[in-house]
Amino acid sequence: MLGFFFAPRIKGVGKQTLYAFKPRNQGAEGWTICPDKTINEAMILENWDYLLRLVATIKLKENTASDIFRRLNSYSRQHALYQTMKAFGQIIKSLFILCYIDDLALRQAVEKQLNKVELANRFARARGCR
Repeated sequence: MLGFFFAPRIKGVGKQTLYAFKPRNQGAEGWTICPDKTINEAMILENWDYLLRLVATIKLKENTASDIFRRLNSYSRQHALYQTMKAFGQIIKSLFILCYIDDLALRQAVEKQLNKVELANRFARARGCR
């Protein structure tokens, strides 16, 4: 929604929980990878306007994302916006995992970037030891 995405290396990608809009028993015949749980679609639809308002606030730089999430973390885990963001995040994470599994170039790009970061950290530690 903000025009960018993260491509992390996910530890134990095969053990991650996948989410779908329909229960596992509906339309999953012949799937190699089956979703484990369903997305709370009603929660997303019910609070869609609030989610869009939060995204617009970040996009327009009225507040920083860190301030918004700090405030949201101080709320109860049962707060409607918290639950909506969690459900929406499950969609994004599930799609990313499926793309990650299916796309060799994406996996290689993620590993390449991770190797760069690890080499930079190793170099910084080596310089500090002398």
